[in-house]
Amino acid sequence: MPKKDSQSIRDSGGLRAFYERLYSQTVPWDPQNPMYSEDPEEARRTQIYAELLQSARCGPLIDVGCGSGRQMAVLSEVCAHSTVIGADLSLEQARRARQTAPSAAVVVASSTDLPFRQGSFTHTLCAEVLEHQPQPELTLASLRRILAPGGTLVVSTPYRERIRHVVCIHCGNITPLSGHLHSFAEGDMKDMLDRAGFRTQLVQGRVRARKLFTRLPYALWKGVQCLLKLAGAKPKSLVAVALRSAD
Repeated sequence: MPKKDSQSIRDSGGLRAFYERLYSQTVPWDPQNPMYSEDPEEARRTQIYAELLQSARCGPLIDVGCGSGRQMAVLSEVCAHSTVIGADLSLEQARRARQTAPSAAVVVASSTDLPFRQGSFTHTLCAEVLEHQPQPELTLASLRRILAPGGTLVVSTPYRERIRHVVCIHCGNITPLSGHLHSFAEGDMKDMLDRAGFRTQLVQGRVRARKLFTRLPYALWKGVQCLLKLAGAKPKSLVAVALRSAD
């Protein structure tokens, strides 16, 4: 059994190499391939982000950890009169994002070292990224730096996830399943955002509903979410909204 060692993905260089290997060994990217079609849960997450950011009247916006660009494509429509930029650590994912959201600019960069001036953006989305980071607080510090005072941050992570380790088929080491290094609950998220210099406005759990419900119109789906929470269903993920505090 290989020695338990996640160090290979515990720095930005290791993370970059890990994801480049991962994406280079998958079926070639094709947005029309059903394998790469957006699942209903992902589509719902994107609608939540778009609603939260639209309500804040989008200015310059960046999607940090933009992946293949699906969320960015929707945000480009919601914030049609704003500059929308994506950033991802993986060169391959950035290439895919440029195809998916051609109206947005995409850069290859680490979430802990974003190549933008202080206060460049009024809105930042960081979806399903912090759980992958060895030190999430460094990512939050980087996000705070590029946000203007009073700017809006929307962040999401899995909720109270049980971190499991498996043998990586790419490197042979024992690594966290899905590359997840951290698990968060509501209090953890709020405390982390507050310590990073944000004013937390909302921390909300999102229940994973049956596929039948995910295909409902968005307004009805939100109602089902409320009913499931009242019934005591455990959230699957967290969505938080925070404002950048002044220096």
